[in-house]
Amino acid sequence: MPHADLHSSLIKKPPCWKDVVLTLQNYFVATVMCFVVVGYSLQLIEHLFPDTEQQIAEANKGKPDPELANQLAKVSLYGMADVGLAAQPLPGKKIFDQIILRQHAAHYFMTLLNGRHATLEAKAFALCGLKELRSEYYSAYRDLYASFAGEVSYMHGDVMQKIPPNLFAISIDKAGCF
Repeated sequence: MPHADLHSSLIKKPPCWKDVVLTLQNYFVATVMCFVVVGYSLQLIEHLFPDTEQQIAEANKGKPDPELANQLAKVSLYGMADVGLAAQPLPGKKIFDQIILRQHAAHYFMTLLNGRHATLEAKAFALCGLKELRSEYYSAYRDLYASFAGEVSYMHGDVMQKIPPNLFAISIDKAGCF
């Protein structure tokens, strides 16, 4: 009976309960090992990159960093809102955000407004910073900024516009930093 032997070889015996338990234990061990590997990976990442941007900003809050003011002094476009299809902040806005968190932010901004080498756009960020900080010196520096000659390039939405500093100062007074 060759067919009977063929048929009996195709039929598998039901697994023993011990085999089922061992298989489940193997899956459980594999799952636990995956969680352990992920946990160690996260710890390694935290060890290699311990500080978040917020922790770094908090650590540097009181420390003067003239390089930030120098970077902001060179910006050529003002804009507080995110721009472009990817909605990215302008480079000046990123620097502004770092400065305004510092303990002596008003000093940075007044230095920029008094500086001869800072662009009008950098001075616009500085004026906005004084307004947001509610500095007692804001009105004096607003008048100083309004007296500057030239045009301020700024982004409003995705459109670049240019206006004289005196109109820009009035806009900040009326509408706040934009």
